[in-house]
Amino acid sequence: MATVHRDFDGVRIEGTQYSVWVHPLSDWREAGDATLSIGVDAKSPRWDGWARLTHDIPHDFAAGDVELVAASAGRGDELRCLRAPHADTPAYLPGFVLVLEAGMRAFLETELPRVERVTHLAATLRAAVEPHLNREPAEYAWTAVKPHERSALVAVASRAVLHGYVPAEAIAYAVLKHDGSWTFSEQGDDPQYAELGAALRRPEVLALLAEAATASGSNAV
Repeated sequence: MATVHRDFDGVRIEGTQYSVWVHPLSDWREAGDATLSIGVDAKSPRWDGWARLTHDIPHDFAAGDVELVAASAGRGDELRCLRAPHADTPAYLPGFVLVLEAGMRAFLETELPRVERVTHLAATLRAAVEPHLNREPAEYAWTAVKPHERSALVAVASRAVLHGYVPAEAIAYAVLKHDGSWTFSEQGDDPQYAELGAALRRPEVLALLAEAATASGSNAV
């Protein structure tokens, strides 16, 4: 029987032999960009552990690249993740197809759009906090929000959308440091995240998190 679990800032749908993980992305900018990172692990009959099957193929897909196909010709339902990497070669669609185990499709139908909402909320938060960071983008960068800050925004968005955390909790429990303490804290934020923490606590940003938590709280993983 399939089960669903939290997995980093996304989810894992786990069957008996196969497991599908779905993670949000931190760099979504516009329609057509990838919004989901999706891959497959398998449990070997020779040892009790999971091995990555999709380590050597693209993992990043837009919603339109992901399809759940009904069972046919004696095969179970399928998850198809295929994406053209270049606009000028649309007929070339690398990716993968997985025949799903019983119960996995229902979880994917629910969780794929929820994880996509994490990606979109993280982008909304990025746009909301960037004007308050008081810095210009680095040379060749497309945003003043640094990569580690964008990852933190995904973590905050995940707590709001997938957990239904209220804004203060979504921020406080977003990023755990190596020493077991939290990056954002009432005792003081980690210096690398101090500007981001201050921007996240602005009323208009807290309102975005509160709205996301209210919409998603009843379905939190």
